[in-house]
This record gives sequence, structure tokens and C-alpha cells, in this order.
Amino acid sequence: MAETSKPEFTRDIQPLLTEYCSDCHADGANKGGVAFDQLKGEAGLPGTPELWLAVLKNVRAGLMPPAKKARPTEEEQRRLETWIKYGAFGL
Repeated sequence: MAETSKPEFTRDIQPLLTEYCSDCHADGANKGGVAFDQLKGEAGLPGTPELWLAVLKNVRAGLMPPAKKARPTEEEQRRLETWIKYGAFGL
């Protein structure tokens, strides 16, 4: 993915959520009341700005994923942040 391209949820973000978040936030696990697998592609995103703001804050602060879990690379984190800003928030 080129740095200047806009990430797309299904192609670029959902795999990150599956890789780094699903242990605690999918497949029946919903720690903190968050279950990413309940979001069904782009259609499940409207009306969830509070969720994505929390994700953005927690990832930037290094709180999520927890230190004992695999963490996204800097490029993956940038991709997630970019999508949240421009995809989830539509800025």
C-alpha cells in the first residue's frame, strides 16, 4: 500500500484487527465491551465514532494491544490511524 493511498476497511484494517485484536475483542471475547468481529465490513461502521476514538487513543498511547501481545509495526499503526481519521471520522 502506498503511503499516500487511503486505507480501506475490509482490505487494510480488518486484517490488522484480526491479527492484533481478535484474542481479546472477537470470537466471543469482548473485553471492555469491544467486539470487532461484530462489525460487518464497511456497513458496520456508521455510528461508532466513540469506538474508533478509543481505538485511536489506546493504540497511540501504546495501551493496545497490551505489552505482552504482538504489536503492529509503525507502518501498520500509521495505516490504522489514517483509516480512523479519514475512513471512520471522514475528515
